[in-house]
Amino acid sequence: MRTCVGYTGGTKPAPTYRSLGDPTESIQVEYDPTKITYARLLEVFFAAHDPTWPSGAPQYMNFVCVADPAQEQAARAAAAAVAKRLGKPVLTELRAATTFWPAEDYHQKYALRADRTLMAEVARWELTAAEFRASSAVARLNAYVAGDGTVAQLERELASLGLSADGAKYLDRLVRTFTGRIACGND
Repeated sequence: MRTCVGYTGGTKPAPTYRSLGDPTESIQVEYDPTKITYARLLEVFFAAHDPTWPSGAPQYMNFVCVADPAQEQAARAAAAAVAKRLGKPVLTELRAATTFWPAEDYHQKYALRADRTLMAEVARWELTAAEFRASSAVARLNAYVAGDGTVAQLERELASLGLSADGAKYLDRLVRTFTGRIACGND
């Protein structure tokens, strides 16, 4: 439903990019379990990074935070399945969820911020920084601009994204271009 980049873990309270200390850069994901399961989110997470890579500095560690025993059990099962499939130990850490500090505004929805056309669309909504960070529509637009999302997904939700007719056409062309590159193996 929404995402927020930020920092978690460590001992320094209220870290910032310029004064990070020992927390780790992270992303907070709020999801609707009637639309996607935690197990599916774990599949996507483990596919999005090399879980056999040894973490170095705390700033860039590979980890998944778990909020409760059920999530911990699911995360351990997912890691075990990945280790079995790869034939290597999974080095991605499992941590209990702790305080999450949102990153500075200029780090939020980075892919979308680089797209002038869609940012002009979003500017019409007159969102505060907190509203921008919390907006499901902004999170979806950011994902599409980053190349995540299919034409079929876009067709199902395009009308709910709040774009003008021109903005909707632009996003449709963009997603079809990404899909064409991926289908041709040119990503």
